[in-house]
Amino acid sequence: MNSRKFNFTKKKIEALPPNDRNSKSTDQEYSDTTPGLKLFASKNGRKSFHFRYVFNKRKRVIKIADFDCLSLQEVRETANKYRGMVNRNIDPLAVRDKSVDVPTLREFSVSYMEWARSHKRSWKDDVRKLNAEILPNFGDKTLNTITSKEIQDHLVKIKNRSSGTNSNRYRSLWSKLFSTALLWSVLEGANPCARIPKYPESSGRLRYLDHEEIKRLLFELDKYDGHVSAMLLKFLLFTGLRLGETKMLKWDDLGADGTVHIRMENAKSKKSRYVPINSMALSVLEELKKHRTSGNPHIFPGAKPGGHISSPKKLFSTVKIRAAIEDICIHTLRHTFATLSIEAGTDLYVVQSQLGHASYKTTQRYAHISPQRIKTATENVAKEIGLAMTDD
Repeated sequence: MNSRKFNFTKKKIEALPPNDRNSKSTDQEYSDTTPGLKLFASKNGRKSFHFRYVFNKRKRVIKIADFDCLSLQEVRETANKYRGMVNRNIDPLAVRDKSVDVPTLREFSVSYMEWARSHKRSWKDDVRKLNAEILPNFGDKTLNTITSKEIQDHLVKIKNRSSGTNSNRYRSLWSKLFSTALLWSVLEGANPCARIPKYPESSGRLRYLDHEEIKRLLFELDKYDGHVSAMLLKFLLFTGLRLGETKMLKWDDLGADGTVHIRMENAKSKKSRYVPINSMALSVLEELKKHRTSGNPHIFPGAKPGGHISSPKKLFSTVKIRAAIEDICIHTLRHTFATLSIEAGTDLYVVQSQLGHASYKTTQRYAHISPQRIKTATENVAKEIGLAMTDD
């Protein structure tokens, strides 16, 4: 091949000979049709891609990759990226040298998770998301090379595969990773997630148990007499409390006035509150007292000495099948309590306090009207019309 400028193809590059051993130059240089993109062929046959440019009237060159490490499309995209940086008065070499100390996402995730374990109750969800989706795709990239476009494309794939809601949860983790890196001065610049919009999330119909389902569920739970998981599930239904708050309750949190103390460190809102509980919940506590063990301060003891119950999910899965109730989770018990409270005429602000919602809008989700109440209302109107027709 006589010409030193040609359209690079893998076949043509493979056919290039090593640089002449008698040459004064270490490498023989070839030019692609992409401006600035060069191929260096050494005397020992090694080939590599580089980008030549002029910055502040100085000739500069930056290596892109060795031959066969990247596809030609990726090589050209990198060359075009560098040319764009030069056009924006950014020196690619200076940026590369500055990024030497920037960790890869995999490296940074280790420090992040050490922090998350102490500061986030949902840290296990972060671990799952990192290992399932983020690290396999981005773990070896330095933080400063991950672009908004790459993150958004990743979120689109998650949305198409599962849902917009799930994609939004991943977006939240991405954003937290970068905001933490910026806070710790590990990274400079802006959060690449800042302008990535969230997908709309449909509130949908809140699933709650009707009277027949409540009856069947309690019937099945009663079969597990003395079972801590069964008593915990009943307590959740009778109080509307969150599972995470409830399973960590201690006997010292139970007040003589019929309230339970949700401690700040256990509350989702990070605010301490005292919650009155009804007679059915108190009866569950009386039953639990019979199973109280010495040395364990928790109301709902776990298998480990001195610890609290881990989760009643296994029993819940069993009883909901036996009760022939579909499409529910443990949180449905909380929805049920809230719905029954409002349908009984309880003020929304009272329900907000009972549930520990930080926002009134969250409580408003439960202010739906049951079909039976609508039917009753329309029948009342029919009665009034009937009375009007019989008036003389």
